[in-house]
Amino acid sequence: SVQVGSGGPLRAQIGETADLTLSHRASVFSLEFTALNFTHPERNRYAFRMEGFEKDWNEVGTQNHATYTNLNPGRYVFRVKAANNDGVWNEEGLALRIRIRPPFWKTWIAFFLYGVFAGGAVMAFIRYRLKRQRMKHELEMEHLQFEKLVEADRMKSRFFSSVAHELRTPIMLILGPLDHLIATGRMDAAFRGTLEMAARNARRLSRLLNQFIEFYRTEPSELRLKTEQRDIVRFLQDMYLSFREYANLHRIDFQFHSTISYGLTWFDPDGLDKIVYNLLSNAFKFTPDGGRVALSLEVLPEDGETEKTLRIRVADTGVGIAAERLERLFDRSGPAESVSPSGEQGLGIGLHLAHELVELHQGRMTVESEEGKGAVFTVQIPVDVMVFERPADRETGAVPDDPGAAESPESGPAGKGAEETETPAVDAGKSGHLILVVDDDADMHRHIQNLFGPSVRILSAMDGTTGLEKAVSAVPDLVISDLEMPGLNGYDLCRRIKTEEKTSHIPVLLLTVHTERQHKIKGILIGADDYLPKPFDAKELEARVFNLLESRKKLRAHFRRQILTEPGETRVMSLDERFLERTRKIVENRLSDWKLDADGLSREAGISRTQLYRKIRSLTGQTVHEFIRTIRLKAAAQLLGSGKMKISEIAYHVGFNDLNYFSRCFRKQFGLSPSEYLASKLNIDLSKTGKTRS
Repeated sequence: SVQVGSGGPLRAQIGETADLTLSHRASVFSLEFTALNFTHPERNRYAFRMEGFEKDWNEVGTQNHATYTNLNPGRYVFRVKAANNDGVWNEEGLALRIRIRPPFWKTWIAFFLYGVFAGGAVMAFIRYRLKRQRMKHELEMEHLQFEKLVEADRMKSRFFSSVAHELRTPIMLILGPLDHLIATGRMDAAFRGTLEMAARNARRLSRLLNQFIEFYRTEPSELRLKTEQRDIVRFLQDMYLSFREYANLHRIDFQFHSTISYGLTWFDPDGLDKIVYNLLSNAFKFTPDGGRVALSLEVLPEDGETEKTLRIRVADTGVGIAAERLERLFDRSGPAESVSPSGEQGLGIGLHLAHELVELHQGRMTVESEEGKGAVFTVQIPVDVMVFERPADRETGAVPDDPGAAESPESGPAGKGAEETETPAVDAGKSGHLILVVDDDADMHRHIQNLFGPSVRILSAMDGTTGLEKAVSAVPDLVISDLEMPGLNGYDLCRRIKTEEKTSHIPVLLLTVHTERQHKIKGILIGADDYLPKPFDAKELEARVFNLLESRKKLRAHFRRQILTEPGETRVMSLDERFLERTRKIVENRLSDWKLDADGLSREAGISRTQLYRKIRSLTGQTVHEFIRTIRLKAAAQLLGSGKMKISEIAYHVGFNDLNYFSRCFRKQFGLSPSEYLASKLNIDLSKTGKTRS
């Protein structure tokens, strides 16, 4: 029942209501009706229909109600008529107009909003497409502009490379003869001092040119990290040794301190060399005679985590840096000019380059200084993995377990100074070596001829094509070639020499103005035996030529011994071969011991684990674990080939306690599973048998 009012659909009695409005939630309803005939009301008959929903009348007899369910929103007319007990119908009947309101989402307002939203979406899509097209066009224009800038930068790079080549060669031809005159000429002290001053300024000019080149390379962000896994302590110690003679000459107390004796980690050797070299060269440049310079290395934990941070410090007691210059010390455009105690003026290029390289390592560089009280430069570089050993001797900075600490190429044997460690010259008088020099600079030919003396035959070629012809016809003992030449360049010349059967044995020494590692790697990959950047030191060139000729001499002797050795003659093993044979036998003796690892092998071999790792890695290219596993797998292959043991028995016999792991390792080593390998040895077709041996 529906009450009148009280928020319902009825505003008056249903009998007095001509129009009824219902919500979409009230689409299920019933209507009751009655005829006003009271003679025999039980005989009254009824008929009804809902116009807009039904076409025919529903004659329901004496039933006096009608029920409708889920009428759609819209307008309807409910009609009802009745017949009395005599069967006379009241055809006029009664009518009730009914309106069912639609839900909001089906109203015209909703459809209007739908249209607005759809139109807005279409407009937004059109605007998005237009904006995308506009951005695409702008990106294409920016790309074209970028390509123009890149091309301009390439042109500038080529121009700068050409200028560097033209400058480095004359500098070398100035410095080389001066060093040669100073080393070999007999002259009075005044004239020698004049020549030494000229040589010193030529070296300074060479250093400035190298710094300008590195400074230029940082402009287009061409610097890239080329990391290697090396011992950071040994690396810094080598740099310490390279500056020690200079420190002794100027009576500067130079010390190297390290909290570790060995630190194997990943870093860019070329980049770190530039960083430390610039800091040390600045420290020595601005420290007066009798001062003190210290290089130190520490390893700091990073917030208690496993990652470490290298901290390298260079401290000096020099002239210091004024406070107003500290803030802009590393800026490219900062006022970095300064004057050393000797009057030499610095431009600050090296510090800027070092700062850029430190940031490239994801590190940071700081400086603490007061004018007149020296400076302390600190470099902190994060590292991921390091292997450390016990602390070093902090007083002397020597590394006890480092075989290069007591004697190095820079320091020479104990008890000898730098003057007693000169490089042995090529014994040309006895050997009569023929050296082919290929360079487009005539002065370079004369300079090399003066270096080796008249007893060495110098064959000259001004371009690569002529050089190749002379190399094939004369077959010299050594080829010294420039890289940048008209026609056939140094790379192509070296490649042709190494691929020609007549000349493939000739050692090739490449000279170039490029100091980047990729150029050196490219030269070595095409077969170059050595690589020397310009400007080079005369003694270094003599040493490299001597080493190349000596290595070829030893190689020829080795080939002769191989040819003359009769079958069955006892082979004399080298120390490295003996070491590998001894460690191999240790593993074979403990083949079934699955607990054998690097620690056990190092104890049996009588060396430390670190030394064992270095030795195995340098001789085989494998880790200790891979070395042991390879021996086990090769033994397993031999046992499988014999066919006398099951695969499971072989796996446990060679030290594998997991059959699945054994199968994976075996397949990785030999490309076949153990069962496939066994079948191949026993000529068994597994596809026919459908079985595997176990």
